[in-house]
Amino acid sequence: MADDTTTEQTTTDDTTSEEETVDTAVREPATGADEAGDDDKLGTPGKAALAKERKLRNDAERAKREADRARRDLENQLQEYRDKDKSETEKALARAENAEKRAEALLERAVRAEVRALAADGFKDPDDAITYLREKFGAYSDDGEIDADQIKADLADLLDRKPHLAKAAAEPEKRRPAPDMTQASSANKQRSSSPADEFAGFLHSRLRGRK
Repeated sequence: MADDTTTEQTTTDDTTSEEETVDTAVREPATGADEAGDDDKLGTPGKAALAKERKLRNDAERAKREADRARRDLENQLQEYRDKDKSETEKALARAENAEKRAEALLERAVRAEVRALAADGFKDPDDAITYLREKFGAYSDDGEIDADQIKADLADLLDRKPHLAKAAAEPEKRRPAPDMTQASSANKQRSSSPADEFAGFLHSRLRGRK
């Protein structure tokens, strides 16, 4: 009885082993001589199924390789585009910053010239006004236009607080005396007399003295 059981178990194991071998042959193609031997065991239907599976697997692997290569190419192109775009953006930002700095410098120069021109009439040294109002230069041109009225108001306030900066008042011009027309006439008469007239006058005065 025990022998029968052992024989039955052995038969069952052999059958299971054969099924696993066939299944393994179908799922994992063999190589070389083993592959040829397995194909002979499968028969015509098995060979056709195995060939179909191999073709599908090869096609899938080839498609996967092509997809991976296309993905890598796309990533490389995208990275190049990002690097190029980043470089152009940085260049544009640098140009914008430089242009803004130049515009600010030109505007500050214009404000300085305006302050100096407006301070010329009331300050001994217009540069004093620039020194005291320098911190307000930005406020004078918030919108890009120079606020001359505000500059005038700040200059007047500065002179009120620091009168020593003001230009000294001009002294009134001295009046020249009017010329004496009588003296001019006498001088003209004397200059117009001839030597003969003068001698005649001298003789006349002598004759009058004898009388």
